Amino acid sequence: MQPPNRLRFSEDKRLQISDHVRRLRSVVPDDELFRSVVHAGGNEIVLRGWIKQGCCKNSDAVFDAGKTAESTDRLFEMGGIVSGGAALAFATSAFETKDIDFYFKDGVSYIMAHLAVIDDPTIDVNFYIDEPHELHDMSIVMCNLGPDGVQMTPQCRSALDSGVSDIYLASVIYPIRTAARMFKYHERLGIRFRTAEIVAFCSMYGLPFDICRQAMELGV
Repeated sequence: MQPPNRLRFSEDKRLQISDHVRRLRSVVPDDELFRSVVHAGGNEIVLRGWIKQGCCKNSDAVFDAGKTAESTDRLFEMGGIVSGGAALAFATSAFETKDIDFYFKDGVSYIMAHLAVIDDPTIDVNFYIDEPHELHDMSIVMCNLGPDGVQMTPQCRSALDSGVSDIYLASVIYPIRTAARMFKYHERLGIRFRTAEIVAFCSMYGLPFDICRQAMELGV
């Protein structure tokens, strides 16, 4: 069952991004990509450690507000863009969040960003091709924050002005998490969703009855 004709991104874009990320996370010591990262200023010791532990954060990473502030400044300097809830929180001053999603479109910068936040559990590093918000699952979070300030997309502005957000079914990866975000943004900003899109979402992903029932309460 498909929702009404609204902006949706193709599966091709997700596959393209997944392919890029897979290649970047296949970096091995002393290959061309490895040397490019080191040449660009990446710490070789940290890079080798990141590769050795499966290109993941350090398991003992803990939140440190000062460290996160420093990391954020550094990632902006590297060309990163914050997109999603953290950017929306900054733009609206309506709520607070500790989770920050940075987006990069350059492979070397993407890896260097991972190295910069290897000890910070609150910052996630993502890859994009055309726009940082291109695979967000709801229009309300299609908001970006970069060195030049806030970029609120027309989709996000429309959701804020109307109080009704679109759901992009093709961009859903974890349906339960999408549902949780629906409830979260209703609580934070009073956002509601079109009933037809809620029905399509619940039907397509086979969500549990109790979650569907609660989601339907957000319908308009």
